[in-house]
Amino acid sequence: MLDFLKNLLQFLFGWLDSPDTPPTDNGNSDNDRSINNEGDDLPKGMTKFPYRAEETDAVGLAPGFAYTIEERDVMEGTNALSFEGVADHHGMHSTSLREFNTEEIYRVGDTLYIPSVDELCFAEYCRHTNDLDAAVAGYMDLPSRPNRAMLDAARYRGAGLIGEKYATTSIVFFSPNDGLVGANESRSEMINGQREYGVNWGPDIWKCNIFMHDCAYHAGYEPDVKESNKHYIRAGELHFSEKFEQIDVEDHTPGCVIQLFGGTGSDDSHNMVLMSFIERKAIDEPGLNVEEWTFKGMGAEKDRVAVSVRRHFVITDRDEVEDGYKVYKEYDLTKRTYVRLFRPLFDRNEVV
Repeated sequence: MLDFLKNLLQFLFGWLDSPDTPPTDNGNSDNDRSINNEGDDLPKGMTKFPYRAEETDAVGLAPGFAYTIEERDVMEGTNALSFEGVADHHGMHSTSLREFNTEEIYRVGDTLYIPSVDELCFAEYCRHTNDLDAAVAGYMDLPSRPNRAMLDAARYRGAGLIGEKYATTSIVFFSPNDGLVGANESRSEMINGQREYGVNWGPDIWKCNIFMHDCAYHAGYEPDVKESNKHYIRAGELHFSEKFEQIDVEDHTPGCVIQLFGGTGSDDSHNMVLMSFIERKAIDEPGLNVEEWTFKGMGAEKDRVAVSVRRHFVITDRDEVEDGYKVYKEYDLTKRTYVRLFRPLFDRNEVV
């Protein structure tokens, strides 16, 4: 009975360290959004984790803001906060929000701290390096373009009403790109002082590629738009694009783009903006260099844009034919076959 429960937990949540039971991946949705990199030990040199802006002068972090919990933020039938709902609305993972708010229970009228892009990103550097000095050095070296610009764009476009409109269930999505088919000023709105075009490409379409390319446009880069129909290229076509540069996993940081490839159909693959580092764990597999990759990515899902925790097993020698990291199917039960990493290449003339 004990072994059965152990195997069940391992399969559902990936809590145990053994790779014997692989993760699952139901399309583009996130099956386990409760995973967190928890631990009792603080990173070397840190007196607490994570840091709010006013708590460290090691780097100049923009501060977050205080948010008063409303009725809409609580779990149905209770007065207790739904961390997942508030986190989604503000463009972060619920575990990240929880790390900055450590009271056991929050209720209507209580105050939450909503961390800034800076604070979230610096927390990921601290988690990744496990050393304050290394985290400071790495964070200070993070390129403002495209990496930091993509983080800002993803957080902005993934939050609030704009993030809701990228849902598969939403017929109309907001885009800053007036070059898309259907982007007319007559169907536009001013949101937060910026013009957003209400675009309708039909019902029930996965919009992860739309969200990612809109982030690139928002950040001041050229997205990849097909001349034939003025749509963005599909998620599974990103590795053919001349507007994005493919990079090695050793060169990635938060703010890069990740493609979870499963084919070139409209819902076969997934595009996301990395909100964390890829944490890599070597797997003992004779004759192969296999690693378990775990990361936070922001992408358009069924109900809205959300940050989800993803886990894949990959062969770390890049496939020369497919030019990607091949998913190791002995452990990985998802429909993904390759993982690829990118950065946008070309500035456009106007920045949102």
